[in-house]
Amino acid sequence: MGTARLELELTNAAGGDLSDFVRIELFSTSTSNHYQNNVQIRRTVAVGGIEVGASSVYKVMLTPSNYRLVQFFVMLGDGQTESQTVSFPVDPARVTGLEAPAFGALRAEAQTMLAQSEIPRFLAPDGSFRQGSDLYAVLDATPRLKACFLNIVAKSAAAPLREGLSCLNHYSGMIRMEQDRLFIRTHAALREEVQNFQYPAIRSRTALRLWIGTATCSSLSSAAAPPATTMLQMSTSTTHRASSTSSRFCGTVSAGQPILTIFTTS
Repeated sequence: MGTARLELELTNAAGGDLSDFVRIELFSTSTSNHYQNNVQIRRTVAVGGIEVGASSVYKVMLTPSNYRLVQFFVMLGDGQTESQTVSFPVDPARVTGLEAPAFGALRAEAQTMLAQSEIPRFLAPDGSFRQGSDLYAVLDATPRLKACFLNIVAKSAAAPLREGLSCLNHYSGMIRMEQDRLFIRTHAALREEVQNFQYPAIRSRTALRLWIGTATCSSLSSAAAPPATTMLQMSTSTTHRASSTSSRFCGTVSAGQPILTIFTTS
């Protein structure tokens, strides 16, 4: 028997310092060894003296106060130092507010989505659709919808397609918003791109889930596009069911791509 060392770098979803109180637990998968410590961590922490054989596997469980629990497995050998960078999604129960960028600071594609949106839920006093910066400002009254919009924009920009563009490049205006999903008009090329090809950045549990089909006016809303128009339902949810909890728009996408950090924590 020997010992190993585990060095951890803990960040929020944007890559900033975690700066939180964290319970660190290690469970051996082959013995009864169990290590636990509670420590205030800014960004880095090291756990030494971990008992190992020639090659041992430990489950690492990290439980911050203001972020979601993260767990993973590591293989440790005698005399080895293993380094891991861990990104934490915020705990929605601890969310106290929304820090969103100004309309002018949004990606051009996101501004286009807002400018071309026709959402019956958001009408101006004269009965016209709120669009562009006006629609973006109105979303301040429903921060979970704005959070959903910003997260899906960030995720979509990080989902590359075979043609060299991202999913975001194929979006037009929104026709409906929910707290964990959007209904978006899209270019027909996106359907061809994702219909018969597996993209890890899209199919991952922590990335985007796409529902693409031909919409009719009655299937989505009275303001939906005419039949034969391609619609895209984008969701941050990890299941095919709508969720009533804000946790559905927290996390990181595949390949280490962060979701836009848009929350403050208490």
